[in-house]
Amino acid sequence: MTAPTIVTGHVLYDSTSGKTSHVINAPTNQEGDQIVMFFLVDGATTISSTAFDSTLYSNITVDSTATASVFLRVATSSEPSTYTITVVDSERAVAIV
Repeated sequence: MTAPTIVTGHVLYDSTSGKTSHVINAPTNQEGDQIVMFFLVDGATTISSTAFDSTLYSNITVDSTATASVFLRVATSSEPSTYTITVVDSERAVAIV
């Protein structure tokens, strides 16, 4: 089996203020591409998203100071231009898609 390759660019996201709803731009993609998002907030909270097909890692909390999740979706012919990630508590966040 051949190792996967990154065929398009990536998108970075950085929220400098606390929010419960984080809107992140989608990367350039084509139908069938696997889109992976790594999402991290600066507090112990719950992270969720209905924009992704699967959650690979869910709400991994480190020392009560950070929480991370990893999401996956397969691009369709009509991909949205943004993805929304929701957190229970208002938190700053970073992401790479």
